[in-house]
Amino acid sequence: MSQNSPSNDLSVVLDDEGVTTDIFVNFMPDTPNNCLVLYDTSYNPSNPKYLLDEPGVQIRSRATTQTTAYNNLLEAFNVLVGKSSFVKNTTRYTGILSQTN
Repeated sequence: MSQNSPSNDLSVVLDDEGVTTDIFVNFMPDTPNNCLVLYDTSYNPSNPKYLLDEPGVQIRSRATTQTTAYNNLLEAFNVLVGKSSFVKNTTRYTGILSQTN
C-alpha cells in the first residue's frame, strides 16, 4: 500500500510544476470558484504476482465557465500523465496513466 495519500503527493507535483489554479485534496470548498480537487480513489486491483500498488486519483475542476474548467483540468492532465518514475514524499511512483470510464 502507498505510504502517502497519492492525491496529496500529486497536488505537490502540480504545484511544483507551476499549475497556478488553486488545488485542494479530498475536499472541494465553497470558494474559490476556480479550483482543482484531487481525490483518492480505488483502482482495479493489481495482479497478485506483482508487488505493486496501483492507487487511483480523480481530479475534478470547477470554474465559472466550462472552458476554463476544462483548460484547468487539461493543464493538470498534461503535467501528470506520462510522467516517468519519480519519488514524492518517500513514495516512488513508476508512472502515471490515464483511464476513462
